[in-house]
Amino acid sequence: TEQVAADGSCGALHAGRLASFVQLRGSVPLVWGHGEEGRHMIPRPDICVQSIDPSYSYTLRHLEELWGRYGGPLVLFDLVRQAEKRPRETLLGRGLAEAVDALQARLRRERHPQRDGGLR
Repeated sequence: TEQVAADGSCGALHAGRLASFVQLRGSVPLVWGHGEEGRHMIPRPDICVQSIDPSYSYTLRHLEELWGRYGGPLVLFDLVRQAEKRPRETLLGRGLAEAVDALQARLRRERHPQRDGGLR
């Protein structure tokens, strides 16, 4: 979804101030799956966040593709359930929060071009 807003001060889009907003919905950018239960059709299989990418390089690659396509800053919203009787989606939410914290620190440490407010 993309939205462009003009302030209307000059009466023409090319003469006023513009702002744009792009919303991209998708999966949580982590390595995750449904474990052994995923081989069978069950209504709500367990979610398993994989630990094969402790440096979040796959997550960073995904974010760098978004920066290249849309620019920054990227604002990530966690839309998964925050409370459940049996933790499933909450595992993804925690994993995403950990990934964002780790990547923000890494971007600052490595002096990445998007280190200053590029990821929120």
